[in-house]
Amino acid sequence: MTTSRSYDLVILGGGAAAFAAITEADQRGLSTAMVNTGLPLGGTCVNVGCVPSKHLPEVRNDVRSAPKTDREPPYGTAIRRRRKRGIYSS
Repeated sequence: MTTSRSYDLVILGGGAAAFAAITEADQRGLSTAMVNTGLPLGGTCVNVGCVPSKHLPEVRNDVRSAPKTDREPPYGTAIRRRRKRGIYSS
C-alpha cells in the first residue's frame, strides 16, 4: 500500500542544521518531513562530536569534586562495576 503526501519542505538529515531548518519552517507555517539515515537523530554533533566532547570534561570535574564517602555508588554504577568484574551476568 502506497500513500502519497505533499510537503512544503523535505529536510535531508537529522543533525543540528536539520533541527534548525525544521524549527524555522515551523515558525513559517510550512509542512515539513525529515529524512534521516545513519546516525540517530541529532547527527554527529549531538551523538559523537561537539556535545559529548564538551560534556565529558564537566562530568570529570563533577566526579573529582564530589565528596568522598564509604557508601556504595548509585545502584546502576555498582551493577556495572560488578558485571565488569564478572560477579553478575546480563
